[in-house]
Amino acid sequence: MNAWRLGWMYRGLDGCMDGCMDEWMDAWMDAWMDACMDACMDGCMDGCMNGCID
Repeated sequence: MNAWRLGWMYRGLDGCMDGCMDEWMDAWMDAWMDACMDACMDGCMDGCMNGCID
């Protein structure tokens, strides 16, 4: 998870959105999915690291 988390920092917004949708769609609850997408739209580096992964 740590390597994946670090890799997340270097993705662009599109990569972040794709990651949320493709890799985690089935894994997260709907509430987490919404939070993840909102966070990704706000900014991949800070938003996804905090809203999606943590």
